Amino acid sequence: MQNMKMIIGVLALSLLLGAAVASAGSDAPRSGATPPPRKTVSTDWRGIRNGLEIPTVNYADQPHVARLDNGTWLCTLTTGSGDEGKPGQFVAVTLSSDRGHTWSPLRPLEDPEGPESAYSTPLVTPSGRVYVFYNYNGEKAIVAREGLRLELTGDAVHKESVPFSYRPQLCWQGKGLTVDIRARFGSLTPGQVLLDSRNEDGAGFWISLNDHGVPRTNIRASDGAEFGWDADAGMILAGKEHRIAFVLDGAARIVSVIVDGRLCDGGSERAFGWARIPGHLNDINPSKRLRLAPSFEGTLLAVRIYDRYLLTSEVFSGHRASLKLSHTDIPRKELP
Repeated sequence: MQNMKMIIGVLALSLLLGAAVASAGSDAPRSGATPPPRKTVSTDWRGIRNGLEIPTVNYADQPHVARLDNGTWLCTLTTGSGDEGKPGQFVAVTLSSDRGHTWSPLRPLEDPEGPESAYSTPLVTPSGRVYVFYNYNGEKAIVAREGLRLELTGDAVHKESVPFSYRPQLCWQGKGLTVDIRARFGSLTPGQVLLDSRNEDGAGFWISLNDHGVPRTNIRASDGAEFGWDADAGMILAGKEHRIAFVLDGAARIVSVIVDGRLCDGGSERAFGWARIPGHLNDINPSKRLRLAPSFEGTLLAVRIYDRYLLTSEVFSGHRASLKLSHTDIPRKELP
């Protein structure tokens, strides 16, 4: 596939693949008869006929395996309903607890109906977390629809406030929250607020600019516990249009930030661009209305809020899709 983009998908797993050994017996000789010559069956695991199949849809390409700490094997592979390289191919994962004799149903790492993904390579870390590297066809940009609770574009995003009923769940069984915005920044004056869902007691989430003019997501629980995390410094410029997504994974309890299709990695000022959400921060009960740009010296162009964490690739795809459509929101006088 051409124009593939490399992305990183994060899984709390570890992996391994293996082959099976076939065995054969011989028929017992009849009394007084010369026993037939014993048939020999190769047990060389390198022979494809001596192995056991891994699950696929229509084909399998480049399976890679690793072993978890508990002995489970994890296999990542490329498969799809069509032939290799055709639309619908995707990267998936499967598990085996009996050394490859049986496998769990395939679990897609990317949506089979979305842009193609392929050629995965897993990396197991000392902590047991698995990172899977694979190619992703980012040219087929689409906006994720699953879990989309609020979408504002055009005139709808210029209102003072809109109804909002989602109560984010950041406990371990919760799906999380993704706030994806597109905005043109008039200035980077600290303290500006782009979105605000806080209720009369101050509980909720809001997007603001920190003391250095860097976008920041803020969360305040009903018991007063508070948490915030910033994008990398230097990624936002005054007078420019930017796309920013704050992704809060309720299961892994990790927050990450993507700016203009680039995953924040800490830049030159931090060791990494993600943070762990405190374990005690669970009950977030925001207002029933979401305030739009209550103190923002710029223009909101689009807002999407999801009741789940988005994959980094989903955010990338959505940002590319908005690039194709953004010209409709820019006043003609600003066109070159």
